Amino acid sequence: MIRNVSSSNEDSDSDSSNESSNDSKYYEMMERLRTRDRLSELPDSLILQILSFLEMRDVVRTSLLSRRWEGLWTTIPCLYFNESKKNNLVQTRNFINRALMLWKGTKILKFNVSFCNDFDESLSGDMDLWVRFATERKVEELYIHFPYDDWEIIERDSPPEYPSLYLPPRCLYSCSSIRKLSLVGCNLHILGNVHWDQLKSLTIRSCFISENLINQVQNVIDQVVSGTPQLEIFELSVHSEKHGNLSIRSSSLKKLSIKNICVIEKDPDIMLMIWAPNLQALIISGPPYSKCLLMDVPSLTDVTLDFEDESDITLGRTLEQILPIIQHVEAVKLSYHCFKMLRSMKGKYSIPQLPNVKLLRFSSDRFELNKIVGLLEIFPKLKMLGIDQKSYSRHSFERHVGPSMPKENIIKSFLMQLRTVEICLSWYESSIFQLIEFLLKHSSFIEKIVIQKRHTSRTMHPSKCWFRAAQKLLSLQRSFPAVELIFCLEGSSSAFQ
Repeated sequence: MIRNVSSSNEDSDSDSSNESSNDSKYYEMMERLRTRDRLSELPDSLILQILSFLEMRDVVRTSLLSRRWEGLWTTIPCLYFNESKKNNLVQTRNFINRALMLWKGTKILKFNVSFCNDFDESLSGDMDLWVRFATERKVEELYIHFPYDDWEIIERDSPPEYPSLYLPPRCLYSCSSIRKLSLVGCNLHILGNVHWDQLKSLTIRSCFISENLINQVQNVIDQVVSGTPQLEIFELSVHSEKHGNLSIRSSSLKKLSIKNICVIEKDPDIMLMIWAPNLQALIISGPPYSKCLLMDVPSLTDVTLDFEDESDITLGRTLEQILPIIQHVEAVKLSYHCFKMLRSMKGKYSIPQLPNVKLLRFSSDRFELNKIVGLLEIFPKLKMLGIDQKSYSRHSFERHVGPSMPKENIIKSFLMQLRTVEICLSWYESSIFQLIEFLLKHSSFIEKIVIQKRHTSRTMHPSKCWFRAAQKLLSLQRSFPAVELIFCLEGSSSAFQ
């Protein structure tokens, strides 16, 4: 009996010792895991991919982490130089030159040089070297960005004094490896022919054509289009002293954006012509054209018309020409001036219906129920509606609240198709609830209404106004429980884009 007890005690002591040993091993293992450099254990290819998302100054700093990291950054395939205003020009030039001198990679996927300061002519030689460095290493994505105000030239007195802009070297236009190119705030005087055989996406924004030739803008467009057989996305925004008619002919384009083509000497009879059989999305903004001809756009599904109110006659003529051609599109976005013009044309002219439009977004300065709903009859199969409030004095809204429209005056097919409504307000507007109530009463299949308060730097209305808006929505929710009513005060995402 005594022997058995002693044996039992020994077993117990052994178990306790084993448990203590296991606990010690466990804590040792946890300590190793805690102090373990898991990031350094990743393969170089994955680390380089992570570093590719960082700005080059941060990438270079990683060389201080350990001996293994010391030269790892020198083979990174994406070089992103984003220079802020706090860095002077000499520091910037020295850093970029030093980084490129130490770089040991064989191919550059992305090369980005973006400045917050205006272009300095003393930087031109270095910029040429950096662009040549990228093109010689078969760069696929190239970004050259300088700050530039779209309206700077227009507001200058005559004769204008143009700021110094960077003129890219000839080697840029013969780089056949480029797939994506973005030029912002540059001098767009193309030297030689363009050979961008692989280019898919091209952004030319706030660039300037210095030659005083009427057709210089068209010459640039012709050079670009003829040298980019695979171009799918083209965003164009240039400044020039003069230009005539614009025509774009491309069988590869899928998205085209023409924004704020500004000229010093404006021609009231400028014509825009587009031949693009595979074009799917079109954005036109800036002054309206006297003639806007979409000659061959059977694939077009998304149209944004962001014309300015330069002339009611010109804008009305432009819309009359465009609307019959885009009857097959599915999404339409209208600026405030375009919506206002259509609203005034509704009773005077026969406006063709757009029977395939499912998404409509427009800006309006007032919520006149009869005019808004009457205009929506142009879109009988509308499923999603977005309204952005134009920022004017709130009193201009209250003076122009329109009467409710009888149900019998509305096309039933429009009411049967509508599913989602999103309204973006700059400030509280009571008359918007007339429109919401009307849609809730007469649209049997509506599913969601979102009211979103646009973020503003100042408080346009006291918070109690927004509280009243929330209360109104709650009362509507009780009356229409099947409809999802959402009220977003700040920073919420859109129901649709």
